Amino acid sequence: MRVSSLEEMKGAGGTQASKRPPQRTLFVGGLVLAAVAFAGAYALWFRNAPEAVNGEPEKRPLRSGEVLGFLAKEGVSDATLPTFFDASGATSDFASDHAKGDSSASKTKSLVAAIRARASKQAFVPWSPSTPREPAVRAPSAVFPLLAKDGGRAHLFPLEVALAAVVALRAEDVPAMLAEVIRFEAETAPPDPSGKFGYYGVAVPTKPGGDEYDIFDPYAGREPKSVAESRVLTDIQALGAVLNHRAVHAYAVEGKTSEALALSEKAVALDPLSPNARGVHASVLSFSGGGPEALREFEAASSIRLDPPRQLFLAQIALARQDLDGANKHIAEALRDHPDFGEAHALLAQIRLAGRDSSGAKSEIEAAEAADSDLPSLPLLWADYHMLQGDMELAAKFADKALATARHNWQVRLKAAWVLRAAGRYDEMRVEAKRVLDAVPAAQRDVMKQTIEQLLGPTALEDSGPSEVAAPSGAESPEGVAALPEANGEEFKLGQGSSLLGGDTGGGLRLQGGGSGSGATGGLGDDFQLKLEP
Repeated sequence: MRVSSLEEMKGAGGTQASKRPPQRTLFVGGLVLAAVAFAGAYALWFRNAPEAVNGEPEKRPLRSGEVLGFLAKEGVSDATLPTFFDASGATSDFASDHAKGDSSASKTKSLVAAIRARASKQAFVPWSPSTPREPAVRAPSAVFPLLAKDGGRAHLFPLEVALAAVVALRAEDVPAMLAEVIRFEAETAPPDPSGKFGYYGVAVPTKPGGDEYDIFDPYAGREPKSVAESRVLTDIQALGAVLNHRAVHAYAVEGKTSEALALSEKAVALDPLSPNARGVHASVLSFSGGGPEALREFEAASSIRLDPPRQLFLAQIALARQDLDGANKHIAEALRDHPDFGEAHALLAQIRLAGRDSSGAKSEIEAAEAADSDLPSLPLLWADYHMLQGDMELAAKFADKALATARHNWQVRLKAAWVLRAAGRYDEMRVEAKRVLDAVPAAQRDVMKQTIEQLLGPTALEDSGPSEVAAPSGAESPEGVAALPEANGEEFKLGQGSSLLGGDTGGGLRLQGGGSGSGATGGLGDDFQLKLEP
């Protein structure tokens, strides 16, 4: 039996052991362990220490220290961001199992095919990115375990799938980069109709060290040759996309405006050329009261890329200014090459409903539904349509559907409550009215209470009972009612169509002016605020 050196010395008669007291032996052993621990900690610190960097990030896989260095250069301190390039655990296992071949291209094709095979087993499924999702954007280490589950039907962002593929390929020495896909050949809808997130693929150099790339699509499986326009991102820009996704989640799902603003500012700092990040930043600014700065950000996003989602943003701004001709022009441009752009049809339906054009509204709602049956704006659009037709019972059923799919959104609740009141379902209307009031910050509840009573009647917030709620004088649809934050001066607001940020029903944009020159004349004045409802 093998014994320790101390036991061996004791077995020899204890002479040597008696020369070295046990306390000293333990002390020396402790020093050795401490030295080993220090060496390990130093190695970990060295690997995670920021490197001194100069200039702009290169389009190549960056070392962890370089990533930290560039983040520090932009004033971004977030220990979780470098983990998005961590290829350990399930990521490296998937890569070693599936990235087969003797070249970067063959390894990429093999790995992408494996991801598509997991999609065929419904490990993840397509879904409308306009629908908020829990949790926020996942790192590759959390994506690959989801890919292992047959029938899991995970709702993954294109960013998550593409970045997971990039990191896995790097584990097999493929210099893969993340790429934003702007346009696919001959497709009739934008890759990212929401205009908030972006659509992403895997970029692999066609030649070693070259600056031309093949773009692979692990999310939907399109061929590289179908990519008509793309933008290869640096690792720092890729992390900007991660922060942008987090900003949308903080705002649209968690309702944390200040956190969303900080995240969107960091996203823009890491990738100022991203129209997605600039647009989200503008949206959060607009709700935070930064009207002029928000408008500049919207304009910056549109100047970077005037694609269909940005055309739709401009249409919403035109409507907020009551420029109907301008709005229709932008919508027509958005639909010109992308006739299946569901959000554009939904906004056009809203315009038709406002003009009491039931036939035109129905055609546009049906077109939006054909393009994306999961569009969150659809239930309340149908509710509006059936109210216009005088079918209050059917309108209320669509209000119920809206509540079932978008309960996180107080403005959905408010609009649904208005529909329920019109249908005579007063107890349920009161329940939703109270939930709306509970959902807003305490500092804004007085304003919201006035809005609810103006829209739903003076007894809307009383305890449920059999009595009918008195309709407020001149009551109108929520699209015409001032909403949060504070009301001041004349307001023009878009109602339940696609929000510039949240993308779900109940979103609205308004221009709020504080004095003469704002409002119906189209003048904005110096103190206007661009407001976006979540």
